[in-house]
Amino acid sequence: MSEADASGGATLPDDRPGTYVLLFALGEDRRASAGALGPIDLEAGFYTYVGSALGPGGVRARIGRHVRGSGRPHWHVDSLRAVAAVSEVWFRHDPGRRECGWTAALREIPGFAEEVPGFGASDCGCRSHLLRFARRPGPNELSLRLGEGGEEGTGPLRVAAVRRVELAAQPPASSGGASSPSTRTRK
Repeated sequence: MSEADASGGATLPDDRPGTYVLLFALGEDRRASAGALGPIDLEAGFYTYVGSALGPGGVRARIGRHVRGSGRPHWHVDSLRAVAAVSEVWFRHDPGRRECGWTAALREIPGFAEEVPGFGASDCGCRSHLLRFARRPGPNELSLRLGEGGEEGTGPLRVAAVRRVELAAQPPASSGGASSPSTRTRK
């Protein structure tokens, strides 16, 4: 995994707390099982999932778990990882819980198409923390909406490029196969 800030400087996530965005690219419609949310139909496109890492190990441990896809399923995003790989991670080290504000900022980016109701938002009042985009959103677009230095004390938005994934058909995952969509919720 290589890391850089939104302007190109290199950095690594560490064990401090923070907020992060996981970027996924789905080349074809897929179905995932999201625990209590049940089956969700995911239309092809780019997806951003926003979360926070405030516990032991901080940002490094949380995004490491998400990128590797290891451990027992715990969060809604684990179901998405069953059908798609993380292609990029954007993060800031900061002890504040900021995922709701980041999700709101992402909704303002051109290309935002829909959200998956309830996904990743069971511990807050948001509609969702998983958003689908018709085009690939960029970390600079989020950084501009959050402000140059972000919220007080947060520093620059960092980018961890896991792998560059373009929209192409993805092989079926063993724990969640492809299917044709049944019902969709558009926002």
